[in-house]
Amino acid sequence: MAILSLNDILRDEVIQSLQGSDLILSKTITDLTPKVKVGSNTVTIPNVVGLSLSNVVAGTRATSGGMTTTGDALLLSSSKQVPEYISYADGMDSAVDLEAAFISVAPRVFAQGLEAAIATSLVTASSLDFDSVSAVAGVFAITDIAKAKKKLDGARVPKSDRYMAVNADGMEVLASMQEFQDGQKSLSPEALREGVVSMVKGFKVVQSEDIAGTGATLKVCFYHKSAVAFALHSAIEYIKSDIPEYAQFFIALRGKYGVKDVENVAAAGVRKITMSCTTATA
Repeated sequence: MAILSLNDILRDEVIQSLQGSDLILSKTITDLTPKVKVGSNTVTIPNVVGLSLSNVVAGTRATSGGMTTTGDALLLSSSKQVPEYISYADGMDSAVDLEAAFISVAPRVFAQGLEAAIATSLVTASSLDFDSVSAVAGVFAITDIAKAKKKLDGARVPKSDRYMAVNADGMEVLASMQEFQDGQKSLSPEALREGVVSMVKGFKVVQSEDIAGTGATLKVCFYHKSAVAFALHSAIEYIKSDIPEYAQFFIALRGKYGVKDVENVAAAGVRKITMSCTTATA
């Protein structure tokens, strides 16, 4: 039986935190963490960029294909740590308890930082972004959701694995819509475990407070799972060092992750949309 190091245990805790029911966004985009090799700083996001038609005479066999592939580099460059200083003045017995408490809580904090980074990537500019048709700040209508669906349909985005992410304010608006209420009744146990709260216009509705805004600044994200990718570095490091001159010791959970909008080049991305709930109409 292999002996796990504390670093291995903490990495597993981070992974479990990302899979927890209170962290939703990391489940709705492409997770490339299993493809990260030990010690590597990048992981490849495979893409198909072109297919071509060719004429084949009946009864004969095609001799070649036209698929062109490429691989975007997802850089694991966001080096983050959850740090803390524990003072000897608190007493060594207390310090030992505080260290144990830090180890139990830090993975959740680290995972939350990754969730926030995913939300930031989801709201980067897209060519399909639009304002709600509502004249009331912070409010949107079922017709707005239908508009988002039409935009993704027009861009030939796959109809499966489409998500709509809102925060508590957005959820309050949704709750009054009949189609949202009807969508709640048809959810499978698996969808509920994944944090999906309803289905509206083909979108799996999820709630995340990392989607920012309230009132006129309220944002709603519509996206396909392939629009954004993330990966967590395989090495999560627990650091502890003694600092006698300050009567303290320093502890930290440190690691790297990367989040990438996989097709947003000069605001040309079409697999994700941000709707702004301003008083302006589109």
